[in-house]
Amino acid sequence: FCAAAADPEVRLALALEVGNHLDVPPDQVRYHLEQYKPRLQLSAERVDMGRASIPVHPRHGGHDVDAVFAQTRHALCLLECVTAAVEGAEPVLLVGETGTGKTTVVQHLARLAGRKLVVVNMSQQSDAA
Repeated sequence: FCAAAADPEVRLALALEVGNHLDVPPDQVRYHLEQYKPRLQLSAERVDMGRASIPVHPRHGGHDVDAVFAQTRHALCLLECVTAAVEGAEPVLLVGETGTGKTTVVQHLARLAGRKLVVVNMSQQSDAA
């Protein structure tokens, strides 16, 4: 939940405070906040994204290796969060500026897991009718 803070200094202060209460050393807090890059591992049955894992759809297969996806730290961290939400059957609302990769990350995860994806644009310009 510290990631919700837009200001990096506020985010770090929050994370350090939470880490302090959980007896996590400050160096480890900083590492996870500033350097941690989740690892993507693929098998025939599963997509393992950092701390989360989801099954590959048995009929549709998955792992579209021809898909272009820049595995930046930011993209992989977001992919890990979305994968964890999918694994826990939790709803997800991705909010942010246009062009920051929200849809791309979800599309990539759907391709890897062999799932059909329906994208709904909820911008202010969307028509309710």
